[in-house]
Amino acid sequence: MTIAHSKRWKSKESGIEYPLGWQISSEKDPRTCLVVEPKMDAQELHQYIWEGACSVSGTLDGRYVEGDAYAEIAYSVPQTKPTALGLALLFYAIIRYILRRISRQAAWALDRISLRVGKILGIL
Repeated sequence: MTIAHSKRWKSKESGIEYPLGWQISSEKDPRTCLVVEPKMDAQELHQYIWEGACSVSGTLDGRYVEGDAYAEIAYSVPQTKPTALGLALLFYAIIRYILRRISRQAAWALDRISLRVGKILGIL
């Protein structure tokens, strides 16, 4: 899986620069490519936390999908790159949202898997 951002936005309030606009693609399945764009750039909630409404579109298993999404970037300390966990959570939220629109059973299965992984990693 590859995640790349298409632009950066700098907060006037905190001075933090956030990577925004993500393209998510899979090396294993070239029929999967999603583009996530914030509905507006200025969605910094608190210092070091950007979260807000996004739109998502692209292909999933070669099938066109589109919809709304919610993304969050949380920095634990000032830095210029999002954490791997933050990107993983963003990807999980996007995929879960799309799966839920396509099939509630698929979203339920993803929730079960993530719960097991969280317990193994000691997060949950």
